Amino acid sequence: MPLAFTDVGLAYICIAATAIDPRERGEWLKKIAAQLEARAGYAQLDRVDEARRHYELERKRLERLREQNEQVQRKIWLKRRTVEWLIGKFVMDGWLTEEEAEDDRHVDECIAALLDQMADAEG
Repeated sequence: MPLAFTDVGLAYICIAATAIDPRERGEWLKKIAAQLEARAGYAQLDRVDEARRHYELERKRLERLREQNEQVQRKIWLKRRTVEWLIGKFVMDGWLTEEEAEDDRHVDECIAALLDQMADAEG
């Protein structure tokens, strides 16, 4: 990963390098670069860890919300022609726009709503 410095940061390194014997300056700069890369790597790991924590918190929040709404997840296999028929029906009935019909999540939500509607009608 290349290092990126502000003008001020680069100036500090250049000024500090002038204090090093010119014969040792190359090794000194390599050592400084290695230390800075290590710190940058740790900062990136911290950002990744923070993103994972945020993802987990959001996932658990949604899980609790679904439990409160008495929702359960079931994975089922449908024939392609059945899904295409349902999508056509959802678009014709105004449940989905053409753009939403391309999004599996929207289609799945409509299928779930249709099944809920049928169960409520049976009552």
